[in-house]
Amino acid sequence: CSSDLFLVIGVVSLFTANRLVRAREAHERERSRQLQLVARDQAADAARTIDRLLVDVQDAGNDLLERLNSGEVSSVNAQVATKALLEKFPNLWGVGITYDRRRPTAPTVEPNVYTTRPGGVIKPGRITYDYEDPADPRGHWWRRAVEVGNTWVPPYLGGTTKKMVAVYTGRFYGPNAPPDGSPAGAIIISIQLDTINRDVVWSELGASGYGFVVSRSGSYPAHPSKGVDGVFV
Repeated sequence: CSSDLFLVIGVVSLFTANRLVRAREAHERERSRQLQLVARDQAADAARTIDRLLVDVQDAGNDLLERLNSGEVSSVNAQVATKALLEKFPNLWGVGITYDRRRPTAPTVEPNVYTTRPGGVIKPGRITYDYEDPADPRGHWWRRAVEVGNTWVPPYLGGTTKKMVAVYTGRFYGPNAPPDGSPAGAIIISIQLDTINRDVVWSELGASGYGFVVSRSGSYPAHPSKGVDGVFV
């Protein structure tokens, strides 16, 4: 009888243990599912944040181009206009207005203005390299604007800041466009991608996930791992 009792107790104990294991596994599966849902929602929020950020940059650029084409903004008040855009959009790093210096109507004294925000302080300046020189890779955004029009430039490592930047550029004609249809100049609006790192990528997704950004060219413009920014896949 005692052996039968022990057998019953053993069977009941094994049955109870199996139920506890199954309950624990079900709990872990549900917890994992919930974490996946949270991570998915966080990733969607991060994508929307990036989208809003880039739409702001694009809207700022298109607005500036319209004002340049209408004559509201010219070389006379370019510095004021670029500073105002930086004040309006705190995530922008730099706003520039550049002119085709080969055109007779190009400004003779200051062919370009580039206002930046180094260290969070708005600073007037200018582009010091020859952005019209086809042999100078730093002027690739100018060539894209002249050839393509309003467009995003693939992210690249900034020569001055040594940080990954995204650039929106576009060409303008001014109120007196020449008969040949050539543009008067181009704008450059840049945003440092560590802004995306700070606001989006460095935030945790779920229990241990993280976000990163991959460009069409196969580089990591924004990644939480140190030294990965700008590295090609």
